[in-house]
Amino acid sequence: MGLQLMNGFISRINPISGFCRHLLSARFKLPLHIDEKGVKQSVDKLNLPVKPKKPLSPFFKFMLQIRPKLKEENPNCSIGEISKKISSRWEKIDPVERSNFEVQYQQEKEEYEKAKLTYENSLTNDQKAALQEEKMRILEERAKKKLRNKAKDFERPKKPPSSYILYSLSRINARGDTSLTEWQKMLSKEWSIMHESQKEKYVNEAKRLKLNYLDNLKKWEEKMISLGHVDLVRTEVLVPKTKLRK
Repeated sequence: MGLQLMNGFISRINPISGFCRHLLSARFKLPLHIDEKGVKQSVDKLNLPVKPKKPLSPFFKFMLQIRPKLKEENPNCSIGEISKKISSRWEKIDPVERSNFEVQYQQEKEEYEKAKLTYENSLTNDQKAALQEEKMRILEERAKKKLRNKAKDFERPKKPPSSYILYSLSRINARGDTSLTEWQKMLSKEWSIMHESQKEKYVNEAKRLKLNYLDNLKKWEEKMISLGHVDLVRTEVLVPKTKLRK
């Protein structure tokens, strides 16, 4: 199921060739499984039945049971220190007590599997399709966010401001006590009625900054390719534009 989601996503981006699909698959590195984080909000938004919750692991149940007492006994300990104490106690726990946790977990797991099957059978085809589409959206968002964070870590050149933004920055000291919303409206109106000759210096500066940005971006992408980080390079750089055969 996860592989089908990944292939569908890649096809939606660029279906030119198998070679392109290979590059894009490497670029986005989409996971074959989507965890439950974020899916609950999707269920609420799609108005689907509530999905059964997975049972807590034996260790997690043990942690929830003893953590309040440990925090009370060690008020000055950090979260990390409390976690170490919990792990240490779990390692030394009486075998019988550990077995009780594990037996309870297995019972709850069996109940969960039955409830999960009932839930899946209760979904209509339209609901299943909607859920898959939402999972696709989650995959795309997570892949893009991961790339953005990685690009930031490698100091990708920042996009330059537009001519309008440059004008806005030049007027920032005149804002005074005007609210941000009203100030933005005023600037927008000023820009819309401004003569082209007055805009020219901002337009020219924006062009200069963009050319400088593109030159720096090209050098940065060449460096990323040499380092093996092709996932940070724009698709059009990796895959030259080609005309599809009819």
